[in-house]
Amino acid sequence: MTTSTRLIERERRRTRTCNMKNLVYRMLDRLFKYEPIPKHEPTCLHRWILWRGQNGRGVYLHEFIANEPRDPHDHPKHFISIGLKGRYQEIQHAADYPDRWKTVEYRAPWIRRFRPDHVHRIELRPGETCWTLAIVGPTKRDWGFHTRDKSARVWIGHKEYNDRRLNGANGKQKSANGEEAETRQSTPKPTAASPAPGTPSPAARGRSKS
Repeated sequence: MTTSTRLIERERRRTRTCNMKNLVYRMLDRLFKYEPIPKHEPTCLHRWILWRGQNGRGVYLHEFIANEPRDPHDHPKHFISIGLKGRYQEIQHAADYPDRWKTVEYRAPWIRRFRPDHVHRIELRPGETCWTLAIVGPTKRDWGFHTRDKSARVWIGHKEYNDRRLNGANGKQKSANGEEAETRQSTPKPTAASPAPGTPSPAARGRSKS
């Protein structure tokens, strides 16, 4: 097989793959409600709602398409993740070293169970995606993001965190002598009994289908 023939065949395979992926998107969109995650920033996760029950229960189909753009986060619920296709890298909070993080790669298939206090951030290898099924239990608490404030780890509730990002705030302001001073305040970390906020309204679609 000549070089030109190989290039033509490679392009044909790429086109078939794109066409098949777009067909899968269209079928899913017809059958299930779609939500981009996050809703007000570049999408890193496609979500289709297979079923949604009371008190936050649900079953979701996820396609991770990009690195999560925000800080590591915890969760409002217990949930089970079933790896369907692909792989991702999870940046986890190392329980034995409270101020350190470790990276673990997971390849489908897998079945993993997560507690609400599990802190992580998902990243992908360049050019790859990952499909998972998430089975989510009832809402147990508020959730938020774990950021750095000098040498300490600070928990910020998800509403406050997202408001800061949407408003362009970075937690800094000018001090009296004109230098930037850190003003980020630590938000009390939630407990299992903490009430959860209401479900946000769905955002307009923002997914590009390639």
